[in-house]
Amino acid sequence: MDSVAKILVVDDDAFNREILSNLLIEQGYDVLCRDSGDSALAVVTGYEPDLILLDIIMPGIDGFEVTRRLKSDDKWMHIPIVLQTALNDRKSCIKGLSLGAEDYITKPIDPLELTARISNLLRLKKVSDFLKYNNQVLTEFDNLTGLPNRSLFFRRLKRNLKNCLAKQQQLGLILLTSSDLDPVNRTHGSSMADLLLKGIAQRLQKISYANSFLSYIGNGLFTIIVEGNKQHIQQFSQLILLAFDKPLILLNQEIFVKGDLGIAMAPDDSTDAETLLRRAEIALNSVKQQALHQELFFVPAMDAQLAQAYSLEQDLHRAINHQEFILNYQPKVDLHDGSVSSAESLIRWLHPTLGLVSPAKFIPIAESSGLILPITRWVLNEACMQAMHWQLEFSRPIKVAVNISGTHFQSGDILSDVQQALSNSGLAPHLLELEITENIMMDDFNAVLTTLEQLSELGVLLSIDDFGTGYSSLKYLQHLPVNRIKIDQSFVKNIINNAGNAVITKSVIAMSHQFGFSVVAEGVETSDELNFLLQIGCDTIQGYYFSKPLPVEKFDCLLASNRSLTLSSTAAQTSNKTLLILCNNDDWVQSLSSVARSLHIKVLVAKTDKEAMQLLNVYDIQVLFMATNEHVNLWTNTITQIRQMYPHVMLLVMSERSEYDTLSALNHRGDILKFYLTPCDSEKVIRGVCDAFELNKMMGLNQMIKVVN
Repeated sequence: MDSVAKILVVDDDAFNREILSNLLIEQGYDVLCRDSGDSALAVVTGYEPDLILLDIIMPGIDGFEVTRRLKSDDKWMHIPIVLQTALNDRKSCIKGLSLGAEDYITKPIDPLELTARISNLLRLKKVSDFLKYNNQVLTEFDNLTGLPNRSLFFRRLKRNLKNCLAKQQQLGLILLTSSDLDPVNRTHGSSMADLLLKGIAQRLQKISYANSFLSYIGNGLFTIIVEGNKQHIQQFSQLILLAFDKPLILLNQEIFVKGDLGIAMAPDDSTDAETLLRRAEIALNSVKQQALHQELFFVPAMDAQLAQAYSLEQDLHRAINHQEFILNYQPKVDLHDGSVSSAESLIRWLHPTLGLVSPAKFIPIAESSGLILPITRWVLNEACMQAMHWQLEFSRPIKVAVNISGTHFQSGDILSDVQQALSNSGLAPHLLELEITENIMMDDFNAVLTTLEQLSELGVLLSIDDFGTGYSSLKYLQHLPVNRIKIDQSFVKNIINNAGNAVITKSVIAMSHQFGFSVVAEGVETSDELNFLLQIGCDTIQGYYFSKPLPVEKFDCLLASNRSLTLSSTAAQTSNKTLLILCNNDDWVQSLSSVARSLHIKVLVAKTDKEAMQLLNVYDIQVLFMATNEHVNLWTNTITQIRQMYPHVMLLVMSERSEYDTLSALNHRGDILKFYLTPCDSEKVIRGVCDAFELNKMMGLNQMIKVVN
């Protein structure tokens, strides 16, 4: 139980002493009063006050001298002194503070102000006493978070490891950081980043418990020593990750952060403190590289991966000087005329012993090591020289695109590097396109915007790569001086049967055109994908359907042959008959689809009414065939909605014989064209589908006649 704080009141005015004494006693303090500086100094030794409330102007020894003597004595210098002075007596206040007094208060004294100041000083003294009497020093605690620092962490880890080994128990070391610290620092400044660290520390303290020891060891890294087996450590790590689900409120702003955890176990991974921490760091780096935002336990294979990454980093240094990099070029086809209008430069590394090393392996290493800067400079110069060669050799202004990393923007060198590459090659700025990812905007939007504006003024084309996979928003997009949007291949893939991808792609193209941007679709591999992109107004495609990335010699041959995409014949391959099958019976879907496609009918499939509505919204569908084992009454609202929104769609339904009355009523009301009762053969249904297409065609002709008349 805490002892009652003792306060020494020194004032030559008896009335003041009585008022102050009564006030402080009411607050629960032990109070001793003296009327002079001499008597105050005499009583300090026996009374040992926790705080002295000292009047400045007194006969004999004044408050200044009492302060000077106490603060020059190592035994008493830790006692907080609050000086009492006349209102607006600024010189006295400054003199008293310079002599070592902790605070001052002006007369007449405000009781609330006085008790608040005393409470704060006593709380600080309590912390100071705690550290003093327990032989702990401030150097063992982090000033920002208040948590044990690296020194105290290692002492505690070594002690816990020794105890666990003696008891033959397990221990887990959790190393935690947040990938959001750097973006917050760049976007909001170091003060907000400091607040974020403090917020994370406070949140972690709330979920820590008796058998855990939380520390902050610097560089955004928190450590938690937890006694228990692997299952217990994993459960505890899940609690940590859950704590990151809710945003932190910093300066009235919601800041969402993601946690990354690397875990090493003792004695399995090591019984040495330094080694255990290193292996937790290896696990954490694996989490960060994979952007998992979860916990990952160390496994021995990570050591090998780290060694390989280190070896590759060393080889990367040599690769730049030994000219081991080459560029491949993937054509981009203009969908207005089918011509090759530009090419994306894609770096390849021909390692002398490993052969072709994937960019997915060496680009992250180049990013983390800073080697991405000289590598990108080489790509810029090489690509610009090549584009100039094409212009001279084939009399064609082929644009060349270069990917630029966020690291290059942060370095501040991108503008000068681009200017240098253009100057060295003689290439016109409008023939160079820089591709940046959305995530670059998140680092420091204003700084990135300034750089983009400078590049745009230079005449260079700018495009946002992998659009839809990052953090961009319309709020930012409308302010960017970009020329192109590149739709990521993850949206283009399976665009025919994935209604969500189709809706997103169609929306991005429409939105981009409204902003004045042209659109490139990446990863186009099939004629169906191409035809759909043509239908919704895409400007340019890139992908294996036309050409894979080519070595420069083969790209030269492609240009020399004047190869292009024949859009007229491509469009002719597109069926003007589109059937949507709403059915969750795979056998029926396969049977009906096979026959329909043999009749050159384009088939789309939906398994739910929601998917069907999405497809109807995107595609020009003439006939919808619905097969269900459920009560048709459950589908009545969907049928009515389709009839209202898409009156031109011919609707055919197949269901159980027990649904005859409901189906008949829907047919008489005109909501459905035909209905079938199971069992029913697919040929009969196909004949009905073909009739429906003919009827739809006739209705279209009648509508045209009405418009003409």
